[in-house]
Amino acid sequence: MSLRLARAETAIFVVYLFSGTALGQYSAANDRMVDSVVNVECVVEFQGEFFHGGSGTGFLVGNGDRVVTNNHVIGDCHSRNRIDVLAQKVKQQLLEEINRTRKLPPQMLEDLNLADAADFERMMREPEMLRQYIGRWVDLVTAGFAKQNFAGITQKLSVVVMGKTTKEPVRVDVVNILWSQGDNERAIAIGLDLAILQLARPLADRATVKFATGSSARINDVVYTVGFPGASGRGAPSARYVPTMKRGIVSKLGIESPYVSDEAVKKGLKGAPVIETDAAINAGNSGGPLYNEYGEVLGINTFGSKIGVGVGWALDVEAVLPILQEQGISVADARREPRTWIELNRGLAMAVGAGLGVPVLVGAGVLVKRRRPSAAKAYVQGLSGPHTGNRIPASKELVFGRNAKLCNVVFAQEEEGISGRHCELRFDTSSGGFVLSDLGSANGTFVGDVKMRPNVPRRLRDGDQFHLFSPKYKFEVRSGRER
Repeated sequence: MSLRLARAETAIFVVYLFSGTALGQYSAANDRMVDSVVNVECVVEFQGEFFHGGSGTGFLVGNGDRVVTNNHVIGDCHSRNRIDVLAQKVKQQLLEEINRTRKLPPQMLEDLNLADAADFERMMREPEMLRQYIGRWVDLVTAGFAKQNFAGITQKLSVVVMGKTTKEPVRVDVVNILWSQGDNERAIAIGLDLAILQLARPLADRATVKFATGSSARINDVVYTVGFPGASGRGAPSARYVPTMKRGIVSKLGIESPYVSDEAVKKGLKGAPVIETDAAINAGNSGGPLYNEYGEVLGINTFGSKIGVGVGWALDVEAVLPILQEQGISVADARREPRTWIELNRGLAMAVGAGLGVPVLVGAGVLVKRRRPSAAKAYVQGLSGPHTGNRIPASKELVFGRNAKLCNVVFAQEEEGISGRHCELRFDTSSGGFVLSDLGSANGTFVGDVKMRPNVPRRLRDGDQFHLFSPKYKFEVRSGRER
């Protein structure tokens, strides 16, 4: 066989294998994206009659018996909100009645001492004064009504998917709200719009998602929103529970939710991390996944712009993973680093290696087999504090803190400057370095003298040092390689 023919056959083999591999990967990823998404429905009844309703999107985690979504999707169906839900709905109905009839209720006239027609005319000539009176009266009346009658409220939360064989909607009740923003003061303060739901039974024939944090993404990466936008649901009834997929790109990384309280800002807290995208995020998409092109969830679609088109934000799952871990949901396989050239071109590398008889392609004109660093040799050395002199293996993820149930590098309860789950360290075999994340600790994690941002991973090199709260709790990372 001539050299020219051999090269031609190799080229054909490269193109064929690479194309087939890529198409197969993307097709399978798209199927998983749709398969993991559920419609989340909240129905509120008052004294046995439908009173209020809303819906959004969620996605399956764990064993298919738990759902992640936004807190604002399920808020009206949380038991703590019964009084507020009733008050807001009655207020809305009352204001609509006033606008429709252009008349004030007799009880309002009496309470405001406006029974005299002349007084009423004066108020009508001063609309701002009248508006303020109406607002105060409506708030007072509806709040009182809600407090006396909220026991008549029934809240029903469920998820719906299309049956794979029957092609009919399948509804499963939510039996518990395991975690929600409204029950967590810090989550409220930083705008962490999250809820985790427990289903009555697993959706066993559905795929659960895999995760990749915002730190694994790059600007201009392809992403997809999948969910149930309200406008789409107004089409054929048969399509109501079929998810809609929209394609876009990552527009901005490393930004924070604007829904952070003034009090949190005064305390130096940052908003929850979010990812900006131009993929469509509309009403009904809330709580659904923002996928990368490999079918991994980068974020939770949370809010869109009211003043522009093509601007939306998803809550970075980096802030969500620790909470899932607390709920016993494994996130050990979450990707936190960008894919390497080999990972992005695995089919091409395999083809080149097979066609030319070498192990793998790793550089410009150089064909060698790459040796990955071993996590088995990596460790953390205690430099000060209770772990001084300890050599802690980094073959698995290390979680530092005072909570012995959730951490494997544990501090005494008396060490009050250290949080229950303070920080997390793992060894990245693809790069031979370490990745450190502060888990929203009260007093911070420091690399050198620089305080880390909560839930924003930072890479550490062999020999780098970090401390928890104070230099008296200092550690050094070591890869185990000769230096």
